[in-house]
Amino acid sequence: PLAAARMALEIRRSIPHAHGGAILCVAYNPYARHIFTGGQDSLIKCWQSESGELVRSLSEHAGWVTGLAFANEIRSLFSCGIDGQLIAWSAKGDVVDTQRAGGKDASAGEARRSQSGPLHCLAWDSRRQRLLVGGNGSIWVYAFSTSDGSEYSGGKRSLQLLGELRDERGRAPHSSRGMAEPVRGIVIDEMGKVFTVGYDRALRVWDSARTEGPPAAAVDEPRGKPARRPPPSAESLMANLYSSTGCHDGAISAVTSDPDNNWLITGGFDRTIRVWSGDAKRVSELHGFGDTLTGLAYVPATRALWASANSPQPFIYDPRTLSDVTKYHLPEAASPAQLERTAMHRIQRLFTLWDTGEVLAS
Repeated sequence: PLAAARMALEIRRSIPHAHGGAILCVAYNPYARHIFTGGQDSLIKCWQSESGELVRSLSEHAGWVTGLAFANEIRSLFSCGIDGQLIAWSAKGDVVDTQRAGGKDASAGEARRSQSGPLHCLAWDSRRQRLLVGGNGSIWVYAFSTSDGSEYSGGKRSLQLLGELRDERGRAPHSSRGMAEPVRGIVIDEMGKVFTVGYDRALRVWDSARTEGPPAAAVDEPRGKPARRPPPSAESLMANLYSSTGCHDGAISAVTSDPDNNWLITGGFDRTIRVWSGDAKRVSELHGFGDTLTGLAYVPATRALWASANSPQPFIYDPRTLSDVTKYHLPEAASPAQLERTAMHRIQRLFTLWDTGEVLAS
């Protein structure tokens, strides 16, 4: 089921059997007040926020839908899945462009295909108008522009690969013992700083201020013909500012940001929560969970961290002290029927709708 709650642990809406499998990702369109969900059933579903009514279903992916992002500035939806497909959608659900992630890797200095494989997450960088997509070990950077390279003209848009991020040694940023590991999450803060985490237990911080624009049309004056600027190098796409390997004793399974304190918060298979500063230094940690951390969500309205560990209801913490404040957010009284219904389900994922202040649990 899909459930929405605001402020306290009080379920405002519940949609049973929303998908034919687990819900893996969520996005929100504030203009139409639509919630998009992607699931293991290969579907993207669009819901009316207030009523929970199903608006439409989208079925272009051939496997789990693992990432969704809505770009407010251009009113476009992006999705990715384990089928390796990256899809751009209009707000009305029409396919605008489809690409297999990787394509020709311009940052390699020659035209070659990157290892594309399954995709696990994506994020929209609103400051730089860029889309970041995470796969097995790799992170690709895309522009979504018109044919003349403009991001604001009214022409038809397409996904344009700018290149692939590399670590300080020129390798794919998330790998362990020579094996590419899934990129579990990409978080972009208000200043444009990018955080990436993966199953390799690493946290990397990138400077998106060095991201260059897509190749723009120019004129080759001697011939009077249109010309193209050379593609940007990997180094010019984004600089790897900080790295912290071995952040957890197991794979990183959940991530969220705390914009009020400028922190990143991660959860892992080691059943711990850890809080990180903007330069990838550990601030605090919390142990003692009974299972893998499956979901994390920061709620700015109450400045609280919600966490799930395959539990029937979320745990709530003050991120500054990591003290348990769940009891202060629980309803004063719950009926036996409510308690029984809650115990039937285990929360796998938590998502914050930043525009509404709500938390979605699946």
